[in-house]
Amino acid sequence: MADEIISLSRIESYLVCPHAYYLDEKKKQEGLPITGFDAKSDWLKQSFRNLVSKAADKTPIKGLKGARLAAVLKYQYRSAETFGNEKQGEWLRRFSDEREKFHGRDIVWLYNPQWWIEGQNINKACHAYYSHLLKEGLPLDDLTEKDVEFYFGGRKWNVRPGVVRYGGIVEEIRTTDITKSKVNKDWTIAPKLYAIHTLSQDPENSMKWNAETGLRYRRVSLNGGDYYEPDKIIHMYAALYVVEHAEKRIANKEFAPNYKNCETCRYNVLTADNKPACKERKPKLRIMKPMNRLI
Repeated sequence: MADEIISLSRIESYLVCPHAYYLDEKKKQEGLPITGFDAKSDWLKQSFRNLVSKAADKTPIKGLKGARLAAVLKYQYRSAETFGNEKQGEWLRRFSDEREKFHGRDIVWLYNPQWWIEGQNINKACHAYYSHLLKEGLPLDDLTEKDVEFYFGGRKWNVRPGVVRYGGIVEEIRTTDITKSKVNKDWTIAPKLYAIHTLSQDPENSMKWNAETGLRYRRVSLNGGDYYEPDKIIHMYAALYVVEHAEKRIANKEFAPNYKNCETCRYNVLTADNKPACKERKPKLRIMKPMNRLI
């Protein structure tokens, strides 16, 4: 596998659950329903992206924040409360209909009121994100969905780093709880910083980001409001070791399931012929179903 491009997201997927990775490679998700967890995640990403892009269209000032940013954002949503309430309302109005699809796929839920509870979670996350923007400003560049390529250790890497803020801050936002311990142990931070370091060799980017003094990584939780920076970055050679060890396991076809993630897994669903999409799922695990089959 030494000649293959290292896809950071692909390796991360394997380490979360080798069997789900196997299903991604062999079965794919076409034709399968989407889980309520994934639908909520995609809904939030799109809501955040629209909020930022429309605000950026209304001002040429990168990194705008505070009262000046609030004056721009109010043309879309008057406040953090308004943003949260309206996005929750949109979600509930759309998904209260059991026949509603998301990106052309049926939606399945783990329990009956999940769609309602996820609406409350969306309200909380949107409120926190709006407040975070007011405090930290608009990002200078959003690379959460853009591939950045670089070479390290004789290998070509493909990484999606996150957003870049003034001062060379590389930031990732999560809607789940985070801990300082997990941030310190996260081997993926080094490749993400290396990707931004590669882009910062362009003087235009370096000046825009004010990254002359170096780069910093920060992870933000919209759930708990926590901000964490690692005490020490795991070295790129250590990250390369993790990647190549995972590649060896893939080459050896080691695809045992990780039962810890079964409940919320994208493959904990039924196929069109009413059979579990994952035959290796945790025994006796409750499977996600369409709304009309949970009532």
